[in-house]
Amino acid sequence: QDFFSSTVQPQAIPTIGTMARSHSSLLAVVAVAMAACLCWHTLSVAFVPPSGKAPSAQDLSAAAVAGLLAPMLMAEPAHAEYIQSPPGWPYLLVFLTLFFVVFGLPQLIFKGNKRN
Repeated sequence: QDFFSSTVQPQAIPTIGTMARSHSSLLAVVAVAMAACLCWHTLSVAFVPPSGKAPSAQDLSAAAVAGLLAPMLMAEPAHAEYIQSPPGWPYLLVFLTLFFVVFGLPQLIFKGNKRN
């Protein structure tokens, strides 16, 4: 007898239609829990409810003045001094030259076959 022919038996590979289905209720419990969390999150109060009294005109004007003055009172961020930047035309000239050399010049030199 041959060793390989006696020990290895071919078996059919199960397809998706023939595989056993799992009827676990864990998936259903997780789905219900996720739906409950989603409902709780979307239906909960998103903002703190306002207090019972309305703000006075003096409070509103003080808040407006504070909002306008706050940016002026802040310190200047580090390295925010004005430094003259170089002009942009040399960069544009270099870009256009390289673009022409890479894409335009080969089109002028290698015309290819013209099709009718």
